[in-house]
This record gives sequence, structure tokens and C-alpha cells, in this order.
Amino acid sequence: SFHLSLFGIPELRDANARGVRFRTQKQMALLVYLAIEARVHPASRDALVDLLWPDAPEAKARHSLSQALSAIRAIFGASAVESSRD
Repeated sequence: SFHLSLFGIPELRDANARGVRFRTQKQMALLVYLAIEARVHPASRDALVDLLWPDAPEAKARHSLSQALSAIRAIFGASAVESSRD
């Protein structure tokens, strides 16, 4: 069980109330986006890349998205984020 607090600086805590940290702030930003917006309106990889890495070269941005999704899955489990090729 986890608790995601969005008041002030976003914070994720595990069942023992210990803080869970991501390697980058954008990984946390992706989690927040997926928890709030993408639950209602699924987002394409292109949309996520444009949102979080708008100035990065496409290959680097897609790699960063892949890394962020892997970090989220490492914490919540492989089935935490559903995805398809696009």
C-alpha cells in the first residue's frame, strides 16, 4: 500500500510511512500525471514525451520515458502501468 501526497511537493510513502524516492523529479512527475490524468484519459508515449521532455532529442526523450516507466514498475509492480506499442 502506498500514499501519494500532492499538497506541496509531491511525496510517495510506502505502507510503513517511509518515503519512496525516484532517481529524477520527472519520474515523480510522470507518476503524478499517470495517477491523476491518465487514469481518465490514457496518454500516448508521444504525448508523455512532449509533456515531460519537450526539448530533448526524440531518442533521448523516449529513453527517458522508458526509464521512468521502469522506475514506476519497479516500485508498484509490472502491472502498475498498462502500455502498448504506441
